[in-house]
Amino acid sequence: MQASEPARDCALLGYYFFKKKINLMDPEKILFLGVLLLALGLLLIIYSIINLGEGKAKFAIVGFLGPIPFGFGNDRALVIFLLILSIVLFLAFLIFLKSF
Repeated sequence: MQASEPARDCALLGYYFFKKKINLMDPEKILFLGVLLLALGLLLIIYSIINLGEGKAKFAIVGFLGPIPFGFGNDRALVIFLLILSIVLFLAFLIFLKSF
């Protein structure tokens, strides 16, 4: 079954819009997003030091070593939450990558 001309043109327009105009795999955009996230994290740290003063801080660091996720921190619940979140985001990335 073939699509009508307007439907086919609309589908091609969407294809070109997502493939050419918004290319999320562009290295410059990924670098910009990384720098932006680092700056945001630094601003949050500075804000918390200035406004919250002394207190007990919870932290967790999560990453991947090949396909194996790892994490450590001083709060077990936070580490588990971040491990689950990182695995979900990684799977979403794989699904997103396969769609293009």
